[in-house]
Amino acid sequence: MKNIKYYISILLLVALAWLPNTAQAQDGFVVIVNKNVDETTLSKSSIRRIYFGFTTQWKNFDRVKPSYTEVSNAAFWNYISTEKGKFKSFWTKKVFSGNGVAPDEFNDGQGVIDFVSSTDGAIGIIPSSAQNNIGDCKIVTLQ
Repeated sequence: MKNIKYYISILLLVALAWLPNTAQAQDGFVVIVNKNVDETTLSKSSIRRIYFGFTTQWKNFDRVKPSYTEVSNAAFWNYISTEKGKFKSFWTKKVFSGNGVAPDEFNDGQGVIDFVSSTDGAIGIIPSSAQNNIGDCKIVTLQ
């Protein structure tokens, strides 16, 4: 009987490891989008491509308009495999060479929420503690 409980416990742990990873539960940040954005799930690669300016349109052809908080936590930067300083340096070079528009940066999560809720095509990164105040924005599930 002990062996059966042990094997069931192991199977449950393995099953949980295969479930989709959601930002709000795991990483301390949440990805939100404007209510008119059709996407409900995004991969790590998709988020990275959006925030580095390589993906500029949603599937419905609306322009992607990324935003984040000035105090975005380290978990987000780790998630997209960079550091905040390198990210800002990348965008400084890209903007000054005329090759892109940097994501909008806000002082806090509420600034991002206000931007995303009022801007078609907007996507934002907010602290998970702010997810209860997102108004008509949608939370995206991360794969």
